[in-house]
Amino acid sequence: MLTIGAFARLGGVSPRALRHYEAVGILLPASIGPTNGYRRYRADQLTTLQRIQALQDLGLSLQQLRPLLEDSITSDDLAAMLRSKRVELMEQVADARARLERVERRLRYLETEDEMSIDFTITRIQPVRVAQVRGTQSLGAAFGGVSEFAMTAGPVLATALDEASVERTGPLFLHYEEGREGALTPILAAPIGEQPLDAHSPVEVVDLPALDAVTTIYRGSGDHELIAPIYGQMARYAEDHGFTVDGPGRDHIVSFDERGPVLELQLPVMANA
Repeated sequence: MLTIGAFARLGGVSPRALRHYEAVGILLPASIGPTNGYRRYRADQLTTLQRIQALQDLGLSLQQLRPLLEDSITSDDLAAMLRSKRVELMEQVADARARLERVERRLRYLETEDEMSIDFTITRIQPVRVAQVRGTQSLGAAFGGVSEFAMTAGPVLATALDEASVERTGPLFLHYEEGREGALTPILAAPIGEQPLDAHSPVEVVDLPALDAVTTIYRGSGDHELIAPIYGQMARYAEDHGFTVDGPGRDHIVSFDERGPVLELQLPVMANA
């Protein structure tokens, strides 16, 4: 028989925790001294203690795990539950790491924002005939899913052009169709000039009209969290120069370098009356 202190050390818990387990009725001492109240445990009760700890790691409260202990949960059942929890925790860790990376990128942007020297110009963008693939779902406020859409639409568009022996006449770009209440549908487009192309779903051929736009070159991650502040600066530049924003932007994928994509950002504007 083990004293409560020895049993606690072997089980990796505190004596206080053992007393709490006793109070809620999930792990009772093997014996309690009738005169001194000393609690003693059998070594085989360590198995029960380990099950309690494992079930707590699954997120169960002591009240929730008690029925499982009373039903004598098997090692195989517990192992399966722990494996499932491991997958869940790994997904949570991956999500947390992605959020941390976004936070760090935002922080780096804020730390350098005052020092950034971004060249903006107001440019006349000529009309362009494009082959394009339209997204089937509108984007959320955080533009979640735009990267996934581009990765899915890119091969579809490339295959359609290859099968028709049509070559791009300019860089691919993302533009957005604004719907009700500001919802944006992403569209991946490729300039094709006057080359013939029989459009078939999901590829369509569209003539985009000429427009005036504030433009700039952006190098770095293509995450919306970083690009959105640039568009904000572009909107302020437009207002400072007598223009009003006239629709969502266009993200032209010019090239790639060691930091990621090189984008020409175009924000449509119109001159104030």
